[in-house]
Amino acid sequence: MTAPKSDALLTTEFLGIVNTLDPLQAPKGALLVADNIDIDDSAAIRRRDGYTTATTFTDVYSVYATEDQKHLYVIDDGNLLSVEVDYSTTILGTGFGKGDYEWEEVGSKLYFLGPTQGLLENGILKSWGVPDGLLPSTTVLTGSLAAGSYQVTSTFVNEHGEEGAAPPALVKELPGDSALLIDVPLKTGYDTVLYASSNNGETLYKIARTTQATFLFDGPMENLVLPLAREQYQRSQVPATASKLAYLDGRMYVADYSQSQNVTYIFHSEPFWLGLFDLFSKYEAVPGQVNLLEEYSSGLLIGTDSEIYTYSIESGLSLLADYGVPKGTQASTDPNGIVYFWTNRGVCRVPEFTNLTQERVSVPPGSKCTTAFIEQQGYNRVVISTTDSGLTNNKYT
Repeated sequence: MTAPKSDALLTTEFLGIVNTLDPLQAPKGALLVADNIDIDDSAAIRRRDGYTTATTFTDVYSVYATEDQKHLYVIDDGNLLSVEVDYSTTILGTGFGKGDYEWEEVGSKLYFLGPTQGLLENGILKSWGVPDGLLPSTTVLTGSLAAGSYQVTSTFVNEHGEEGAAPPALVKELPGDSALLIDVPLKTGYDTVLYASSNNGETLYKIARTTQATFLFDGPMENLVLPLAREQYQRSQVPATASKLAYLDGRMYVADYSQSQNVTYIFHSEPFWLGLFDLFSKYEAVPGQVNLLEEYSSGLLIGTDSEIYTYSIESGLSLLADYGVPKGTQASTDPNGIVYFWTNRGVCRVPEFTNLTQERVSVPPGSKCTTAFIEQQGYNRVVISTTDSGLTNNKYT
């Protein structure tokens, strides 16, 4: 008997979902549905591993695993938790506001930005930066200072020796044989550092570190040898409304969206002064709301709700794509420094910007996403989790 003819095609290689073409014209190995399977680098199909619940939480705001995979942190119901390998937890901090958080590792420090800002160092919760200094008031007394113009300002310093920004100095004209009684600005938990210039001088020098309410400045001028760092003068803490975070070339970058202007201001810290920002001159204005801020080898990757850019201090802002990214955590970096990120048109990567999926598959981008580069069972994969659906682009129907 002759075997019946079959229209089936035999294939041993699978291309994954291809839904931008007529199914009758799709290449051999293209899939219309690919639920609960993995496709490895030899294009073979295998069943996806399942998962079981290991532990539960109350109301998770954010989760972060360190790059060395040694620490897992969860912000749950207002508490910052360290999760151990047996899933037991240790509370590191309380009172965390509900909302989205960004995380950035810099050396031994893990910075976080969201409704609550701060950093972790060796598992210890610390503040990010130091409150901005306040302008002292002064009273002129009799003393030994020469006649001339004097400048006075102050900073706060914490128990770790980290010092904050100084406001524009108070300028005081003194007659000869004078002294300045300074009313010291005080803040609980901090010492105050006072700075003053010599007569008609431009440089501000440290004159005292104190917790007392007043300080008498009466020279001698030759003792003024420790200047206020240029990076501290007329700077500010990280903006309280900043929402995105990246570290590149010794600077911390944050994104602060102005809804009234529909513009996002990207501020960068002073080099290696990660808690001090010049909010008046050191920023880049980006049209729209920035949802993605990620460092990579060529600069900063910036994704708004409608466009994707690259940025560097040297080259400024350059357009990469005329489509944007959803909200969430869109990017993850592999061990070779390649950044994979989720967009409104699928998975892309930099450097050498490439859309990896646009020609073959179109899926709803979601209104919010989480992206992770995962090494598992000898394979590397980029996993994207999205909420809601959104509109697909150029899907064949």
